[in-house]
Amino acid sequence: MLLIRLLIVVLAIVLLAGNVTAAPDSVATPDSPSVSRQELLARDSAYQRFVLDSMELDHQAHIEAMEAQNGTGLHQPKPEAIIGVMIPIVSIIVVFLFLWRSNEAKKAVRLAMIERGMDPGLLQEQPNESSRKYGALRIGMLLAGVGLGLLVGYLISTQAMLPDDDFVPLVIIASALLFGGAGLILYHLMATKIEQSKG
Repeated sequence: MLLIRLLIVVLAIVLLAGNVTAAPDSVATPDSPSVSRQELLARDSAYQRFVLDSMELDHQAHIEAMEAQNGTGLHQPKPEAIIGVMIPIVSIIVVFLFLWRSNEAKKAVRLAMIERGMDPGLLQEQPNESSRKYGALRIGMLLAGVGLGLLVGYLISTQAMLPDDDFVPLVIIASALLFGGAGLILYHLMATKIEQSKG
């Protein structure tokens, strides 16, 4: 009987000691009305991190809402993409204007020759016989070289670890031009050799 009373007293002391040590921790919880928000921010680093993260998320949501309202944001194209699209368009327009202007100049020269009584047929160049004969060979070798260059450029861009993805179009275009030029050089050598063997 004495032993049971002794155990009850020891348990009561342990429970009281646990409540006394737990009391300061309960003051530091965010739910406690006696601790202000500034004191919690000054003492608790986890609470500081939580407050900063929630402020950052709130700020990001506010920015996204403003971008959606103004029509700006991540869905807008980058300037590099706009320039990449505009370069071929401008190139095609420049080539078209150059061809149109040269055609207009030829017409003006022919009209001037007709007004002075000259024969405008003198301006027409006599086509080279070899260019007529081997035109299909020239076009075929050019297209084969460009196709091979595109294939090699694609393989280089996928297999080689390029430092930046912006170099991929440059590699593909450069290899296509290189192999296309090599095809035309090879055509010239073959046509010259065929003409020499015939002559």
